[in-house]
Amino acid sequence: MQQWKYGYTIRTGERHLRTGAACQDSVFALEDEKCIVMALCDGIGSLSRSGRAAQLAAAAACHILRKCADINFYHHAEVPNGMMKDLLESVDRFVTGKFREEGADHSQGDCTLAFVFVSKLFDFGFAGSLGDSAVCLIRKSGNTCLTESNANLESTASLHIREPWRFAKSETFCLGDDFWGAILTSDGMDGEIYTKNSSQVFRRAQVYFNAAQTDDMKQTLAELAETAVRNSGGELDDDISIAVLSRAEDDVLFPQDVTWLCACGARNRLENSYCFRCGRDFLTLYSSVSFAKYGGKTHFFRYANQHSTLERRFLDGIINQNK
Repeated sequence: MQQWKYGYTIRTGERHLRTGAACQDSVFALEDEKCIVMALCDGIGSLSRSGRAAQLAAAAACHILRKCADINFYHHAEVPNGMMKDLLESVDRFVTGKFREEGADHSQGDCTLAFVFVSKLFDFGFAGSLGDSAVCLIRKSGNTCLTESNANLESTASLHIREPWRFAKSETFCLGDDFWGAILTSDGMDGEIYTKNSSQVFRRAQVYFNAAQTDDMKQTLAELAETAVRNSGGELDDDISIAVLSRAEDDVLFPQDVTWLCACGARNRLENSYCFRCGRDFLTLYSSVSFAKYGGKTHFFRYANQHSTLERRFLDGIINQNK
């Protein structure tokens, strides 16, 4: 059985570092024998207690979804607005109640929400987003981003607006062999991992997703975020949150990647000189191939990837020739 791995990092944005403002992002995760659930919230910066709202909302979303793990709520979650409406109303009531206990008004804090729920009992998942935080669902067959798409909103959709479920995105999915996992991220990574008003997941996202294969996922994610900020030329200056849930056993390859096939059967990115599984040298394995004859190495392997039977037959021929 594949093991689930998850972790996250939160980084205060450059703008907040310059002004001394607090980071208002929050991530929460729960796991038991029935399910795994992660939630990420990004506080609305113009409100003084949005960081607290994000903390409360992320934890509440996880606890509420975990309570659903005893039943197969797959069909309920499929009903348009059904599960999202119940969830968002429940989370908002919880945050409002906690604010009241703390002597504050809910108008002092609000946040977005992104989450992913995986059932261990019924083999399905449920993910959703409200506002411009994002859920990137990572699959062998292709990736999907759930994030804000209503460009007519005057501001980002959040928990405490009127009927927030009307602006939310959600998706139910069977786990199967196709589903690798998910990335949750705040709008601080817009343009790096995903883009607002789009379902597109950038190829760069695989670097963050594959952090799950390292010895210390949280440290790797933190280093990747720092590198992204340094290389962005000041464009990534907001608070950054990245959470990864993965059950991939090796580094994943996105469908748009051009790969070379090793004799051991493993696929490797074209830029990798050695097979990640067996260590075989690409240059040695394909030494007899004149790539210029086929329009260059990239063109050769892109065509080969699209014709897997021919690709395997060609490789077998090379192996026999080298014996």
